[in-house]
Amino acid sequence: MKEDFTNYCAWDGKEHYEKDLEESHDIPTYLFPGETRNERKQYADKQGRHWLCKDHHHEYEMKILIRCLDYLGEEISPEELSSEKHLWMREIARLDENIKKELRKIAQQIKEEVFENGDRNSR
Repeated sequence: MKEDFTNYCAWDGKEHYEKDLEESHDIPTYLFPGETRNERKQYADKQGRHWLCKDHHHEYEMKILIRCLDYLGEEISPEELSSEKHLWMREIARLDENIKKELRKIAQQIKEEVFENGDRNSR
């Protein structure tokens, strides 16, 4: 990877070095059906991806998780969630498919809110 190669954060359109960007699914993998991450990833890949700077990637993950947990009736502070987010992602991945279908709708709403001006790097 060349240091001078740049791309844009899909959240705010600002240019960043490639090493400071993360490719992410538009709808998180853990919200799809399947027993394994690879099975769920096949569904998530069909929904698209985007490039975000590391700060916005974390913020996007947190927005989706907070709203999903709120829907599930879980009250957790953003600080607490930040340190436990991967545990919650695994727990959500184990939920019933009908519940995850509703959570995907929430994630889709967040995607539309965040990228309403058009995602420059979606593929």
